[in-house]
Amino acid sequence: MERLLVLNISKKSLIFLLFYSSHLFAQEYSFNGHLKTINSFTRYSSDDSQSQFDLKDSFRSDLNSRLNSQITEDAFKFVLQGDFVASGIENIAKQKKISDQFAPGISRQFFISDDSQFFDFSKTISEDGDVFTNLRLDRVFLHYEHGKFSTDIGRQALSWGQGIVFQSLDVFNPFAPASIDTEYKTGQDMALISYSYDLNTQINALLVPRRDVISHDFESDKSSFVLRVQKRFEGTSYETQAIIAKHFDEPMIGLGISTTLLESVIRFDFALFDPDQGNLIPQAIINMDRSWEAFGINWYGYLEYFYSGSGTSSSNYSDLSERLLKKLEQGELFTLAENYLTTGFKQEITPLINLYELVILNLDDNSTLSQLKLTYDLTPNFTILSALTFGLGASGDEFQSLKLLNGGLLGRGDSFLLQGNYYF
Repeated sequence: MERLLVLNISKKSLIFLLFYSSHLFAQEYSFNGHLKTINSFTRYSSDDSQSQFDLKDSFRSDLNSRLNSQITEDAFKFVLQGDFVASGIENIAKQKKISDQFAPGISRQFFISDDSQFFDFSKTISEDGDVFTNLRLDRVFLHYEHGKFSTDIGRQALSWGQGIVFQSLDVFNPFAPASIDTEYKTGQDMALISYSYDLNTQINALLVPRRDVISHDFESDKSSFVLRVQKRFEGTSYETQAIIAKHFDEPMIGLGISTTLLESVIRFDFALFDPDQGNLIPQAIINMDRSWEAFGINWYGYLEYFYSGSGTSSSNYSDLSERLLKKLEQGELFTLAENYLTTGFKQEITPLINLYELVILNLDDNSTLSQLKLTYDLTPNFTILSALTFGLGASGDEFQSLKLLNGGLLGRGDSFLLQGNYYF
């Protein structure tokens, strides 16, 4: 155990040593970051089963400091980005008990873990009651470019889907549909090789190695192997992408198409999974968005439909399929039903103030999840963000309160968030 600990520390120390010494010889070197204070309050309904644990509301406060560094030397680029998070979560022990009792198949993550990553670049520095501090390297990768070839090896972020709120092809740490702060996608350990066949065609080969969270052994059936071809058709507005993959233990194929129509962009992503050798499960999104000017301000709006073949159409959420629970646990899906319709708008009230509205409608039980968000650039380096998220529906609906096997109700609650971002 001591030898393993020394190796783990040496590995991290070597990364820092190579990075911070090599910048002395680099042609280009950049350094920036941010400091964010995030405060959120959640209120649960009076008939919620969480009241059994005297949990009628909860408060969470986070301090997030991120440092971003990049070194460029000829055809090489090395990126190192780290997060330090200090969190105070009211009644965290009660929340863990609630998660264990009412949702044993779905773990409740209070901070980002590297348990399934190929490299463990995270460390809980301290944990004292409801307060803990965590340090994590979110980007550690080397980029090399030569002619038509390029490689990216290490922890990085990758987005291949065309979804606005939901995702069909983007299965690598997608954002949750009602995510408020989407500035940084969580980094994933991977190796990417890209080849530009011509100006309009690119071929990608991707390996995402993962470990078993219990044994910590590398396992191929928990990893992803992907081949992707992206093509733009010259002289038209059409773009396509095709994917063939083995994602965890499931074969997967996918197709994406986008084009413009009447000043709008229309996108379609379709994925087909084969978890049981013949029991094909589809997943798809179709959306359109556009910008316009009205009432003297700039507007942006979109409409998106999402179909999840893993979801249930019966509105009975007390008995979910094993596959859906697995997708929820892996952070690929965040919803329980099959059919969703989403619409959203953005208004640029002034060049410094932006207002956002989001409504997600569960077409199977007619419940809705709504969000109002406001951003204000107080100075060129300081932004204030606030958001109100709330659900509407009957008892037992997904976005109101789920019915449990014991007859109780478990709700997501209505929440308010206030965040300040300082950039340097």
